[in-house]
Amino acid sequence: MHSFISKLVSPIRDFVFGKKQKAVTPIKTLGESGVKLSHFLSPEAIIINNAIKDKEEAIRMLSEHLCRLHNIESAETVSDEIIKRERLESTFLDNEVAIPHARYQGVKKITSVLGIFPQGIKENETEKLPAKFIFLFLSPVDALTQHLQLLTRIAFVFQDNLVKSSLLKIKDPADIYYLIKEKEGIA
Repeated sequence: MHSFISKLVSPIRDFVFGKKQKAVTPIKTLGESGVKLSHFLSPEAIIINNAIKDKEEAIRMLSEHLCRLHNIESAETVSDEIIKRERLESTFLDNEVAIPHARYQGVKKITSVLGIFPQGIKENETEKLPAKFIFLFLSPVDALTQHLQLLTRIAFVFQDNLVKSSLLKIKDPADIYYLIKEKEGIA
């Protein structure tokens, strides 16, 4: 990762994913009033899919779901923007998490969906672990700070291997949403 955002997120990612994992209880890193992952999700925004195994197909499916859920026109444009960005620089991390995202003119607030792919989505020709958790989001062009805070929050929530293994076992999006809220200390 070599973009401006990755330079800001890389030290966090190295700290979070470069150390031996420990179970982490509720996260308070951004304060009580800081960005919370659960504020940008709902049970309806969570999809569990065992069939898709292709990166672009997963991004298109999640983009369509996000656009339908948030009444954003042109899901094709959204998915094309995110895929174009992914081709320039992948957001697939080496911890079973991917964070495809874009700053997008067509939204007034951050909108997101979470795809859980128990079989994993393999990134083309890399040694990275397949992504089992794809958190796709759009943010307004002028919301850089909140955009970066959300990237940080995603990294912290998904650093915990116990949480990830628990999320893979849950079959109900409402229960997944509750576990994320619990992890953030707001359930």
